[in-house]
Amino acid sequence: IADKEGVTADDEALNLIAHKADGGMRDALSMFDKAVSFCGSNLSYKDVAATLNVLDYDTYFSVTEMLLGGRYVDALMLFDEVLSKGFSPQVFLSGLNAHMRDLLMAKGPAIGLIEFTGTLVERYRKQATTADEGFLFNAIALLTEADGKIRQSSNQRLLVELGLMKISSLGQKKNDEVASLSLSVDVALPQLQSSHPAQSTPTQPKSPHMQAAE
Repeated sequence: IADKEGVTADDEALNLIAHKADGGMRDALSMFDKAVSFCGSNLSYKDVAATLNVLDYDTYFSVTEMLLGGRYVDALMLFDEVLSKGFSPQVFLSGLNAHMRDLLMAKGPAIGLIEFTGTLVERYRKQATTADEGFLFNAIALLTEADGKIRQSSNQRLLVELGLMKISSLGQKKNDEVASLSLSVDVALPQLQSSHPAQSTPTQPKSPHMQAAE
């Protein structure tokens, strides 16, 4: 349809529309028309995300990198920026959970289960190499638990912040384990030997006094 209408669009922009439509062709066409109305005949990912009021993928890639590094303060600051744009804590939480799931799928042959194509899949594949399965399993479990509680929570923001701090501690623990392993490696140093043969010290003649003492 984009080709027929003379509209150029990158893969990530069309992926975003398809994902937002959740299988509904009529919804997808409606979003496509809205994006063209606001963005013109050249649809970029950033512009489409802003038009559809959708959190872009960069947000989730960035916060995941922070969590993997144990940088919970940076993650909390990014979450605050998300809230300031008008997104709800539940939307952020659900999106992050889906992102962690897709990273887990990207670690092996199940990558075909990711509902994206093109460069976006490669981004998932690349970030998946930096996160081990244990971290992703635990992160998904924490986020799923929080998602079940957030609807009844009287402080949704705090619930998400606690979840981010817990996941960040998983990343910090992993980093500490790697650091301790690297420090515990005992490398045997080679014996330093002189390239010149040792010279024997000439024997000094004993004095008469020393001979008498003997």
